[in-house]
Amino acid sequence: MRVATWNLKQAVAPRKSVPELLDWADAEIQADVYAFTEAKVTPGVDSRWRYQWNPEGIYPDKANKWGTVIATRSVEFREVTEVRTRLKTRRLEFEWPAAVQVSDVLRNGERWATVVGLYAVTRDRRGENNGSGEYSFPRLMSQLETLLESDRGQRLILAGDFNLWPGHVSGVLKKYGLVDLIEATASSRKPLEGCHDCKYFAGTRRQSPKCGHLFTHRNGMKPRPGKKFGGMIQQIDFVIASPKLAKDVQRVYGGESAFPGIWELSDHAPVVVDFKD
Repeated sequence: MRVATWNLKQAVAPRKSVPELLDWADAEIQADVYAFTEAKVTPGVDSRWRYQWNPEGIYPDKANKWGTVIATRSVEFREVTEVRTRLKTRRLEFEWPAAVQVSDVLRNGERWATVVGLYAVTRDRRGENNGSGEYSFPRLMSQLETLLESDRGQRLILAGDFNLWPGHVSGVLKKYGLVDLIEATASSRKPLEGCHDCKYFAGTRRQSPKCGHLFTHRNGMKPRPGKKFGGMIQQIDFVIASPKLAKDVQRVYGGESAFPGIWELSDHAPVVVDFKD
């Protein structure tokens, strides 16, 4: 089972149309389940795709209705809006409803895992733009506690654009007992040259034991022929899993090195995880 996340850059200045991006994902990523962020579903898109999304958009007062989309062409999935914990059935509610999508992925009619697509919006507690997920990511994670405490928490995948570096995310994941699959497989990759996370957190408790980060977001000037990239080399896209499901990981890859030419399509590069069937 292959799960991928990719920011399609439909919020501001899209580089390609949604149908073009989906065709590329189908040909180059070939995932069973996608968590697309900064995405939207447009009329006339290939009917072979199935989607789960909120057409109101992350910011309902704005005309551009983008958000998080769970999509597939190969498996069955079912939206999760409420879960049962102990003796209560509780509804899942989020501060930004279009930022989070929760779905059961089914195999042979049985639940294989629950996938959460999440975009950490760049707003603070006052609703003002703060340029990061510093407020929204912990906030949305706290609103996912009901799901984590349910039986679905044992086989859970959380994927998306968190608008934070790994060092910022690690403490939140530790609180909930979740595994960053990129960090967990760091030894299988060469260190990311110029990794901003490793520079920023050098000498602190948040420093990664071994840099195996992926270059998933191009923040800065676009590379030019014959010139070294001058922007920030950073990873802000993640695939996270519950410990039980993390044991089934076979391969984790992505970023600019895995998808050359990706910056012509989006300012983000995909993260892809292969799980045992």
